Amino acid sequence: MNKKNGRTPNTKEFDKQAVFNVLRNTARLATEGHKDALTTLWQAQHAISRHLACIGDQNARTIDRGLLTEILQRGIHMLLIRMSKNDPSALEELLEIAQSCCEWLQETAGRDADFVAKIAEGRSFWPVMLGRKRLYHKLADAYLTKVRAGTKSIPPTTPKTNIEANDRWTRVALELLGDIFTHRRILSREKARTRSDGPITRKIENEILITETKQFSEVLNLPVRFDSKTKSKYWVVAKKVLIARWKRNPAEETDAVKAAGSGHGESDRAYAIRRVRTAFYALAG
Repeated sequence: MNKKNGRTPNTKEFDKQAVFNVLRNTARLATEGHKDALTTLWQAQHAISRHLACIGDQNARTIDRGLLTEILQRGIHMLLIRMSKNDPSALEELLEIAQSCCEWLQETAGRDADFVAKIAEGRSFWPVMLGRKRLYHKLADAYLTKVRAGTKSIPPTTPKTNIEANDRWTRVALELLGDIFTHRRILSREKARTRSDGPITRKIENEILITETKQFSEVLNLPVRFDSKTKSKYWVVAKKVLIARWKRNPAEETDAVKAAGSGHGESDRAYAIRRVRTAFYALAG
């Protein structure tokens, strides 16, 4: 954010125009083929879309680590706080940002579908604009097919897949797998003494390294590929990550145990973990 009168603005302030400027600049870089810009746009849109479902949730306060600018992170964070208090203008602003992201991504795909597909094929979900008319659904499906969305993701989300990516336990399993890959990448960088390009990204990686990653150094010993032959080795680490996560956020564990239900011949907690394991193994095919 710009400084006012030589001082740093209060972090509670939200400059909507600054957020749009960041997104517009990133979109411009994406259209020029910048390798990181498209990923950044997708991550921003993903965070917005995911948190739109958190209306009324007072705990909707975290933002994806992948957002690479503090202004975007702070701006969306403050909008979410306002939205959790049923502020209609905050919802409208989030929708405007989400719509802009969708439009920019689709315009880029119109110019270079292969460029977009290199990212989209590895994502289980891809943001699109939808209306209630059937025509819009057909156009969206054609767009997703064009950019090969979900064809190489874990799990794949093409029409032929039997895995329901929106299932609660599948979502947890995907998050655990993502955490493993993140920890491995950061530890590999640390071992090779390499650093991320940007100061913000470096700061984020250092914070994750200090608070989380060093607990899971065994990720470096895992096989490179996650598949049906290696899933049990990955699960050993994933279970450790899950338990550590629940320890940091007991409310998440309570919610998972409640969702799993009782009366299964084992403790409710053990059953919840088993549900996650089943979903985790399913990701490997």
